[in-house]
Amino acid sequence: MADALGHFDEHRDKVVEPLIGMLSDENPEVRTVTVLALGKLGKDMSKVQEAITPLSNDPDVQVRIAVKVANALLKPEDASQIPALLEGVAAKDEITSQTAARALRTVGKKAAEQTVSGLTEIIEKGEEPSTKNAIRALGFMPAHAMPALPKILALYDRGDKERRLEVLKASYIIDRNGDMAIPVLVKALSDEDTAVRKQALTGLMRYPDKAETFVGPVAKALADPNEDNRLYALSIVRRVGPKAVEAQPAVAAMSKEGPYKVRLAAISALGSFKPTPEILKALSYTLLDSEPRIREASVGALRRIGQTNTNEVKAILEAAQLMEKDQNVKSVIEQALVGLSRAKPASPGEPKK
Repeated sequence: MADALGHFDEHRDKVVEPLIGMLSDENPEVRTVTVLALGKLGKDMSKVQEAITPLSNDPDVQVRIAVKVANALLKPEDASQIPALLEGVAAKDEITSQTAARALRTVGKKAAEQTVSGLTEIIEKGEEPSTKNAIRALGFMPAHAMPALPKILALYDRGDKERRLEVLKASYIIDRNGDMAIPVLVKALSDEDTAVRKQALTGLMRYPDKAETFVGPVAKALADPNEDNRLYALSIVRRVGPKAVEAQPAVAAMSKEGPYKVRLAAISALGSFKPTPEILKALSYTLLDSEPRIREASVGALRRIGQTNTNEVKAILEAAQLMEKDQNVKSVIEQALVGLSRAKPASPGEPKK
């Protein structure tokens, strides 16, 4: 209850008094949560400071740490409170650790070197919940957190699912270039947990310029047992286009059969490749599918690759136009043909513009 009251910022005048009354509760966990709630709500309220100060000598160590964190919350712009917040992050109590980590988002940047160093020390100990919350705190100050990244990445193999998720998320938030993050993200594509593999795919999407370092594993991820993960992998393939040439056979196969969403995504990805005979054959096949939306997607993909192979693509679309019965699809084909008629045919080997 005390933790919930700590979120009523707009009505803090009404909830502060009941919270102060809870500071004498015999349960130390209640006192801890109450102190933190008052820290969140009590800025510029002298009675809050007066109420929590006696608990600095509380017999329970977690309550005493919570008081330090609450005092820091009451002075959110005071960089001198950073040591207290770091102690809070290292607390064994989840709420205290999480609250302190959140508070470091802003004030930690005022003394970034001190904050990053302190959070790195917490990470090196590898204890929960402080490790997870320290990683999160560093993720909120990515411009300063690179020195801590090797320590974070080293934890991937030494933790449960939740820790692995936090490590992966921090890796691609902190590492803008991907040199350190990509190897761990690639490794995570083979993780036993579906959510972890999805996090890895999400991270790899950040680095299209370095696709050559991970297209092979992503091509294998197209066979992921989870449909959403296959869609994520297809999104990466679509984005990097010709760089993912080794994924073409798998994408072509996925366009022909399987779940509806996966087929649509695969067809869209085919439109990112160069118009090889294999790609044109696959799209010619899906262009005759019984599902109108599949045929529409096929037209869209053909129109995209038709910019560099106009005559052959036009011939495929013209043949489909004669057979098409659905007026919506027919209209889409007509629009594609008009667009291709305006395109300048590319000579052999000419790069796509």
